[in-house]
Amino acid sequence: KNHYEIDPHYGTPQDLKDLVKGLHDRNMSFMMDFVVNHVGPVHSSADVKDLYPFNKIEYFHTMNIGEMTFDEYTVSAGKKPIGLPADGPLPLQAMWSGG
Repeated sequence: KNHYEIDPHYGTPQDLKDLVKGLHDRNMSFMMDFVVNHVGPVHSSADVKDLYPFNKIEYFHTMNIGEMTFDEYTVSAGKKPIGLPADGPLPLQAMWSGG
């Protein structure tokens, strides 16, 4: 839960350094997508206490209280997902399955 550490599932800090060096040696770049607001449901300070360094409730929006579907959430936020059709069914299955 420490956002400054590498999840051991993905390797060690040395593995990351070796990967970046290998890419740079091949004139390639390394880009890391870091989306801290996708850490799970946040309802109270207790939910974020272990998410160092983002462990303060004010770092998160708390609009999603309770069990909401993706459609309910986007409607309540007054937004449509960027890049998806403005009308018709949203490809939710593809988004949730990563496909």
